[in-house]
Amino acid sequence: MDGLSWDIRVPNLLLGLRATPCTVTNKSPAELMMNRRLRTLLDTLHPNNLDNKRLENEIRNNSQQNHRETNIGQKIMYRNYSMGGPKWLAGTVLGKCGPSNYKIETESGVIIKRHIDQLIKITPSSTQEKDDRSFPLYLPDTVTADAHTEGNTNRDETDNIENSQDQDIIIEIPDTEKWADMLGIPVPTNSTDGTILSKQSIFFKNIPLIASVMRPFIVSLDKELIKKLLPMAFRHKYHKVSCIIDCLEIDVQKPSKAIKQVLSWSDYKKANTIKYLISCTSNGLINYISNGYGGRITDTCIVETSDFSKCLQPNMCVMADRGFKHVEVYLRKMGVLLVRPPSVVSGAKLTKTEAKETKQIASLRIHVKRVIRRLREFNMLKPHACLNLRLVKVLDDVITIACGLINIQDSLIK
Repeated sequence: MDGLSWDIRVPNLLLGLRATPCTVTNKSPAELMMNRRLRTLLDTLHPNNLDNKRLENEIRNNSQQNHRETNIGQKIMYRNYSMGGPKWLAGTVLGKCGPSNYKIETESGVIIKRHIDQLIKITPSSTQEKDDRSFPLYLPDTVTADAHTEGNTNRDETDNIENSQDQDIIIEIPDTEKWADMLGIPVPTNSTDGTILSKQSIFFKNIPLIASVMRPFIVSLDKELIKKLLPMAFRHKYHKVSCIIDCLEIDVQKPSKAIKQVLSWSDYKKANTIKYLISCTSNGLINYISNGYGGRITDTCIVETSDFSKCLQPNMCVMADRGFKHVEVYLRKMGVLLVRPPSVVSGAKLTKTEAKETKQIASLRIHVKRVIRRLREFNMLKPHACLNLRLVKVLDDVITIACGLINIQDSLIK
């Protein structure tokens, strides 16, 4: 340490002092304080440390030599991350784009990138096993003899059971058409060319039919009936309220086109959504559900552009949230009164009367929130269920079916 400055000498001296074990405790001051030994230059020369370093180098060299790879042009299964599709899809390796990344060509011709951990090699045995699953259910020939007399039936079955112990009984899963033929179930077919419909085709074909059946269960507003069934909480001050309105947003996948991304973007949800206007009576029955709009639309605009005004009659009263404050002028032209919480001015506090009124309206508006909560119980309409873009075209019918089912359930207000 000769020739070094004191700024270097003192720290080195203190390090050696604090790393030296005491003769009484057999531990250094640093080990007593931090429950571990300080590493010094002498530790690197210890035989155990040299062996550990040599072993680590051998492991590192072996891992670099035996790395996984796949060949160009090889058929593989790649991990599929799209919503609603199968977990693994077939593809072909086009080339490497990194140490462990590969370019994959899908069956539809699209080029994607995947890590080696997201690829599975296809072997002939696995392909054969996959193809064999489409064959019908069958047993060995000893079991499926063509003709037996009634007297020999039990004896033959006993012989077959004994023979089956020495043979492998092959039980394979038939496809949809053969299952339907075995069970006597008619297979859904296209009425024009007689082709068998897929599950997706059956879904898209029947959803509009079910919606047309459930649409009459969405009730229309009847002032006399509403007044007769008015809940106790409304009768004191808000007995004129005919319906409560709010908006419902369903998350969807991000569209590929920029204009659709902008139109469906919701600043409130911070996601791409489809927005609906929903209205329910004071006793919790849904009386109106609008068509779907892009999440960018405002609450005021969706009231003005939808046909919700056709459900209203003069001298009716509509309850809403603060977000519908600009609808008041539009409803007033039709002779409809809007009941909403008092507006909040920035920098000012609500008076005692305004705060009490806000609390009263919020306690009554909770009924439309309970209706929306029932809608959210359906898997397709759950709060964070990102809907596939292929299902957007039937989302209006799905919402209609859900609303009709809710109206025939038990009443929200007991």
